[in-house]
Amino acid sequence: MNHNKIEFFKWIREIEFKNWKNYYIDYFKKIKDENISNWIKENLNLLKDFKNTLTKFKKENFELIKKLENQIDNNKKINLNKDEKEKSKIYELMISINEYLDFINNENYNKVKKHKMIYFMISFAIYKNKSYLGWEKYEDIFKIFLIDEKKENMEWCAFENGPILKNIYRWNKFDKEIYFSNLTNDQFKIFESAYFLLKNYTIPILINKSHETDPWKKVFKEESYYKKIKNEDIIKYFKKNKPFFVNF
Repeated sequence: MNHNKIEFFKWIREIEFKNWKNYYIDYFKKIKDENISNWIKENLNLLKDFKNTLTKFKKENFELIKKLENQIDNNKKINLNKDEKEKSKIYELMISINEYLDFINNENYNKVKKHKMIYFMISFAIYKNKSYLGWEKYEDIFKIFLIDEKKENMEWCAFENGPILKNIYRWNKFDKEIYFSNLTNDQFKIFESAYFLLKNYTIPILINKSHETDPWKKVFKEESYYKKIKNEDIIKYFKKNKPFFVNF
């Protein structure tokens, strides 16, 4: 099954939603709150329905939510019955998920981290391709990205803070949007694995690790921006060299 087109951060929100959902299902099952675990399993199905589910839950439990908010405002504990306790936990987890997902978009996400994440996600796909056989040709890994909904070849260049994807980079405003196009489920899983391995690394670590890779080191000049990093050099390097995060 192929995915024709999906915006990069929409894809991240979807896999993060699935990750949070599975985490809470397992967590509440582990602490013997089976009712909550089952409610999540039955009601939090797709990201596209999530906000409607949250809105509906708020309407149906208006009095309880008001009671919970008063408790916080007045710093005074209130007594809740079993059903109210379960619903308060469900409400709290949905609010947490909603706030987290709302932050993941092209405007809020740090652009330096975004460029390093994409660089290393590609490096992971290249390095693992000999095992996963996700792509017949390594060059095709670069072709699955659409820049601003137009088919363009990815063009990397060397900046002081590491490799930058020139096609989308904007100096003092939001980058252009970037999309995945025509990926199979197996190819998505490769990028998904890379994302979850990378996401908790800080920006300085990602920059420093990108500085250690030959594609950046060989072309970077302090006095010159936009020095091109060739795709074939990225392929050549990461076919032989393991990305720094693979062992973790």
